[in-house]
Amino acid sequence: MNTASIWVIGPIAWDTVLYVSHIPTSGRFVHASSHQERPGGQGFNVASGIFSADLPVNLVGYIGNDSVGSNLKTSISESGLELKYIQTFETASPHVTILVEESGERTMIGMEKNLLAKISTTSLPIASGDIVVWPFWVDAFFPMLKELRGKCTTIIGSNSLNSTEDLSGDVLVVSNSEVNDYKLVDKLKSKFSKIIITDGANGSKLIQGDREFAIAAMEIEVADSTGAGDSFLAGVVLSQYENRSDLDMLRVSTIWAGLTTANQQSTPVLWEFVAQELEKDKFTK
Repeated sequence: MNTASIWVIGPIAWDTVLYVSHIPTSGRFVHASSHQERPGGQGFNVASGIFSADLPVNLVGYIGNDSVGSNLKTSISESGLELKYIQTFETASPHVTILVEESGERTMIGMEKNLLAKISTTSLPIASGDIVVWPFWVDAFFPMLKELRGKCTTIIGSNSLNSTEDLSGDVLVVSNSEVNDYKLVDKLKSKFSKIIITDGANGSKLIQGDREFAIAAMEIEVADSTGAGDSFLAGVVLSQYENRSDLDMLRVSTIWAGLTTANQQSTPVLWEFVAQELEKDKFTK
């Protein structure tokens, strides 16, 4: 039985979501067909998905000392996650406006400065063998990564290819839109045990040394793509925790992302629905 804990260190934000027919051009007007106010942020989304699978996960991040921060605290508690490692800064809480088109594609506008680099991680009780996940990378995390490499399983997500540090770890998960030069991916093979590249409707692939596994996207009608990447990453973390095979890791992550995009939400759908769908194994050809 796995007794390790999972640590998700990343953004917690409040999302104002507008569902529109299209993104208006400069100077034009569009009326939203509906709108939502909901918790989000890559850290919260990934952690809430993992928690729904009854895995021991800790969320590490920050909120501001304002009404948005109060709403986020309530939402975090209601999700079942603890507030123990959520820091409160004397500033506005992260707030994002998201425009979701009829195709399900989303455009995101951050409304506050990213202060992830100010998170204190020195007193976190991370033990050897734990899994540590950074859904959104900032180089201020690098000293922590150096300390934990070899002791913990380290999983790094988006924005990592913009790093100026010599990153290495166990699993790297990035989107195809971030990979401008595949020669960089070849270089990273010696830095990470597994590299996973997601490509939306085109599916995803996992690279491990000279081996490569690819899987098609799930057949689904997309309502909101906001939580796709976070749901996929939750699947990667769960699969790593449960020591699943590389191909099964892609299957789990792909299904989780697909089911989430079928709904108007940012947070991953509950694990129970993913487990049910795994038995059906519906993928595009």
